[in-house]
Amino acid sequence: MARVFSATGDSGSLERLFRLVVLSVAMGNLDMHAKNISLLHRPDGSMTLSPAYDVVPQAHQPNDGEVALAIGGEYRHAAITMDHLVAEGRSWGLAKAAGLAEETLTTVLHLARTQSPDKRAHPGLANDIAGFASKLLARRAAGTA
Repeated sequence: MARVFSATGDSGSLERLFRLVVLSVAMGNLDMHAKNISLLHRPDGSMTLSPAYDVVPQAHQPNDGEVALAIGGEYRHAAITMDHLVAEGRSWGLAKAAGLAEETLTTVLHLARTQSPDKRAHPGLANDIAGFASKLLARRAAGTA
């Protein structure tokens, strides 16, 4: 999909897709794969990234701990670092991948610290997300202690 946006010059969709990848790592969404990303086809023949959907934290659940699509060559969520995120973005042609990742993670961290999850959510959800985002911002692996 990144190639589609690069080829068509849709830098806005490319940046939004990258932010979605960063958000997914920061919140422990292990199920981000090609079937959970869609394109909207406009009447003029152009395409754009659809709004995000099926973005669900899963790192706290019993699973193999791997993301569905590799991030910078890494599948293990706990091992993903800012370097992996930036490498992924740069491989898509995003020269400002580091800044986009940092901005997105800073926003995620702020929201995790200031907003309360739904009362039905996993009890440690906000702390999990704040922890992942903090570690990534500190240039550490998402799952380090």
